Amino acid sequence: APVTAVAFGHSGQLGVATEDGTLRIYEPPSSKVWKAMRNLGSGSELSSPVFEGSAETRLVWVACGQHVLRFNLDVSEVILTRKDATLEMRLTDQSEDIIINGSHLGYTLDSGTVGVVDLKTQQTSTMRASHANLCTNVSFIPDRPRERRCVGCYDSALLHFDFYLGSLLSSLQIGLYAASSQISLSPPFILSISVAQTGLMACGHANGCIWHGSGREKALSREANSHARQKKRCKWEGLCADDGCYFKTAEGPVVALGFSSSRRLFSLTWLGELALHEVEVGHIQRTICTTESPGLVKANALAVHGSQVVVGGIGPENAGTFILKSFASCEEPESAHFIDAD
Repeated sequence: APVTAVAFGHSGQLGVATEDGTLRIYEPPSSKVWKAMRNLGSGSELSSPVFEGSAETRLVWVACGQHVLRFNLDVSEVILTRKDATLEMRLTDQSEDIIINGSHLGYTLDSGTVGVVDLKTQQTSTMRASHANLCTNVSFIPDRPRERRCVGCYDSALLHFDFYLGSLLSSLQIGLYAASSQISLSPPFILSISVAQTGLMACGHANGCIWHGSGREKALSREANSHARQKKRCKWEGLCADDGCYFKTAEGPVVALGFSSSRRLFSLTWLGELALHEVEVGHIQRTICTTESPGLVKANALAVHGSQVVVGGIGPENAGTFILKSFASCEEPESAHFIDAD
């Protein structure tokens, strides 16, 4: 079955979700399945596996249709089913993306609604503003415990919330910005997002461009090689149009993005072209290298863990396939091996 989502855990474990409701866990570089969660949803594809936990307890979350499931990875069983989930929460609509920040789980829905779950009380709340339609990505802002940013796929808008209050802090209509910055026959739909630890945000578009804003945070002073940090602002300012730039990286849709560090950003196109970009002073300066993904007919998932990168999608005859690549010093591809997820 086609790969729908991939994710790395803090210890390097790799989760691969597929359209048939199966989540497989690997321990790279081994291609042997370490754990597998099967039959998690009849007719519902999986999205957004998220690893959580400490050295004592390792957990993985996954979205499946209208439900979010949590599994304990420290159990002795290799094959787990839905009844083995340690927690199951039902959302009001089909979930597109989830993310964990330790105390809260953020989620997006097909309807455009953005919500958050307090993991201690399991109380669910939704933001006062929502997207006009399908909302596919959500992210917490690093070092901003109250702030979260999410993206709407088809309304081309970025929304930034205080999720404790449910209030909208800022917004940016990327479609309007794209129209004035880049001539393209493709729509500027937002297909992917990623946020670096420095506050730099990047979002990939259907027109082959990456829009990025520095967030005006943690930037080094430009005065005489000073290494002093700027004073932290009262809120993240990554949605300031004047501080954003467009970078053309491909002719096809940019379906996934991932920062490996504050200075390195990976982008993935629908046809499997993986590019590594250099980031300086809050902006993408150049493309360091590009590499293809042979064996993939369509790519739709990307995860980055240090110098390890995994690309997942659809192979020949609709088979689920993912490629694990290693980049030497995050400069160029060093090695790769291909794994059939079926």
